[in-house]
Amino acid sequence: MLELAFRGRTVVSDRALIMAIVNRTPDSFYDHGATFAEDRAREAIAHAVAEGADVLDIGGIPASPGPEVTVEEELDRVLPTLEWTREEFPDLVISIDTYRHEVADVVCRAGADLLNDTWQGYDPKMLEVAAKYGAGYVCSHTGGLQPRTDPTRPQYDDVVADVITETTSLAEKAVALGVPREGVLIDPAIDFGKNTYQSLEILGRLQEMIDTGWPVLMAMSTTRTSSARRSASSWTTG
Repeated sequence: MLELAFRGRTVVSDRALIMAIVNRTPDSFYDHGATFAEDRAREAIAHAVAEGADVLDIGGIPASPGPEVTVEEELDRVLPTLEWTREEFPDLVISIDTYRHEVADVVCRAGADLLNDTWQGYDPKMLEVAAKYGAGYVCSHTGGLQPRTDPTRPQYDDVVADVITETTSLAEKAVALGVPREGVLIDPAIDFGKNTYQSLEILGRLQEMIDTGWPVLMAMSTTRTSSARRSASSWTTG
C-alpha cells in the first residue's frame, strides 16, 4: 500500500499513481505548445482530473535547449494556471516542475504541494523552499548536467547504481533539512544525462530503485528511450 502526503493532502493507493502533465510552454518537445494558451491548459487539466489523475504537474520551461526563460516569464506561465487549478480542484495534489528556488517560493505560497525538480538539485536553495513550506520534493538524477542541456557521451560504471546513490542521497538530505519524508520521491529521469542504452538499463532494473523504499516517479513520453522501446517491441513480436 502506497501512502504519500503533500502539505496535508494524503494519497493512499494500492496501485501506481498517475501524474498528468500540462506544459505551459510554446516549444515543449512533447506537445509543441498544445497547452500554452491558458484556456487550452485549463481544458487539459479538467480533462485529466475527470480521467482520474492523482497528481497534476505544471511546467513553464521546456527540458530541451532553447531560448532563455526568465524567472518572471516562468511565473507568468505557471502561476495563473496554478491559482485557477487550486480554486477549481482544492483537493488535487499540484506539482510544479521547476529548478529555480525563486519560482518555487512563489508557487508554494500560491498553493503548490510538490516541487518537481528535474535537474537534481542544481539550485541548492530548492530544498530550503520545500522544507520552509512543508512541500513534497522530487529527487531526480541527471548525471550532473546543467539545466536544459543534452548529454555528451555520458559514462557510468553502473548507471543504475549511480542513479540509486545520487537520488537516495538527495532524498536523505531533503529529509535532514526538514522536507517531510512522506512527500519525498526519487526519479531516475529517463534520458536526462543518459543515452538510450543507459535509460533502457534503468527500466530493466527498475525493481532495484523500488527496493530502496523510496516512492519512484517516472515520466515516459516521446523521449528517445520510449521510442526505442516501441521499436524493440515491434521487432520482437514481429
